[in-house]
Amino acid sequence: MYAGVLAALLELDLEVIRQLLTESYAKKPALVEANMKAVQLGYDYAKQHLPCRCRCECSAWTRRKATS
Repeated sequence: MYAGVLAALLELDLEVIRQLLTESYAKKPALVEANMKAVQLGYDYAKQHLPCRCRCECSAWTRRKATS
């Protein structure tokens, strides 16, 4: 849930969080939905109850997978 609060305060795209969860839980897709539900609850709560919004911009970055 805290990830959703942070996403709302930092104005992050929830679809990016969904993609990261999908990668992380590729073998357990049920965990993606359970975690996204918690993220959405935190996001909605923050949007409704927390007036502070942080203005920041992040440049695009790509994640490289480690090769061994």
